[in-house]
Amino acid sequence: MTDPIPADLTFDRAPHYTPTFILVNDGVEVSRIEGYPGEDFFWGLLDMMIKQSDATEATEG
Repeated sequence: MTDPIPADLTFDRAPHYTPTFILVNDGVEVSRIEGYPGEDFFWGLLDMMIKQSDATEATEG
């Protein structure tokens, strides 16, 4: 949390909560989950983030 963000990463904003899960594609933030909403919600949110990222990459690539 207190370490500087690596120069090769671009985030929408600095993380302020723990845990913060940031999905990065080519060094750029794609999506994030701040906090831990519980196991039932976390895995569903993570799955949605990954699918959204894959769909965006497919339309751009």
